[in-house]
Amino acid sequence: MSFAMNDELELYTPKIAQHNNLIRSYMHLGGLEARIFTLLLKGVKKDDTELKKVEIKVSDIIGDNPSGKAYQLLKDACDELMSKRLDLLQVGISKKAANKNDYHKVGIVQELQLDSGSGFVRGLFTDRVQSYLIQLKKDYALADIEHLMSLKSGYSHRIYWLMKSYQSLGEVKISVEEFKKMVCGDKDELGNQIDKYPRYYDFKKYVILPAFEDIREMLNVHWVENKKGKKTESLTFKFPQEGKISKITKPVQGSLFDKSNAKPKYKKSEAPKQNLRATSKLKLVELMEIHKENYEASIEARLNDGWYWNDDQTILYKD
Repeated sequence: MSFAMNDELELYTPKIAQHNNLIRSYMHLGGLEARIFTLLLKGVKKDDTELKKVEIKVSDIIGDNPSGKAYQLLKDACDELMSKRLDLLQVGISKKAANKNDYHKVGIVQELQLDSGSGFVRGLFTDRVQSYLIQLKKDYALADIEHLMSLKSGYSHRIYWLMKSYQSLGEVKISVEEFKKMVCGDKDELGNQIDKYPRYYDFKKYVILPAFEDIREMLNVHWVENKKGKKTESLTFKFPQEGKISKITKPVQGSLFDKSNAKPKYKKSEAPKQNLRATSKLKLVELMEIHKENYEASIEARLNDGWYWNDDQTILYKD
């Protein structure tokens, strides 16, 4: 799902979204697969009622004037993405609530077409993932397109999305095996069990450390190893929050700029300055500068604390 926080203000970074159950599924993506996946998501609009074919410039994936080798790598990436099959939890069901014997295997992409003559890749998600991508109301996360397109590897892409899906919780503990499956996948296209990094040392060295170095400037997250003896059994991810944000315990999901979140306390005909009860005000652009990566959570915290929008949702007021 694509989001522009306010179409009239170019300062707002466009967003894309996925349902948390899709984000936290067991899926590995290579670097080019991750770029294609991101650009397919960019073509899905938040108000769409059904999935549509998305057109992507080849140059956005492999750069201008690509070589024959680059085209072959792109074809291979398309093949890999087409082969993805996920054991996907249905919308509205959490992993804790799910029966371990349940099974819901779905493909992600229905169609991919590479037209080297026109310089486009045309793709279509399967209708089975539609409820995870459009008309999302809760339990989904937003990510910055520019951030995703600058990441160096598919592992970075997966970890970035996972951190985004847990960010509003403040802190989350995940077993090493579960985290490995979410980042690297657990089965190949034939259904065979895979474990590319059986040793935690290798998983940390080749996946975790490079990925967190890659996203270091994009997300404020710290992680610690939980050991039993010498063995690292789980990882705790902590997301430092500012001010009252840390008091939010429920996930902040969805666009905070949807009209349903507005809480105006004056009539439309009244100018904000005429509302004499408003003793504090804060412009949205100021919040974005103050809180940077966490400005959406900051807005949610203020709305929960009695702040409210002006009519065009660019300024927050507090009585």
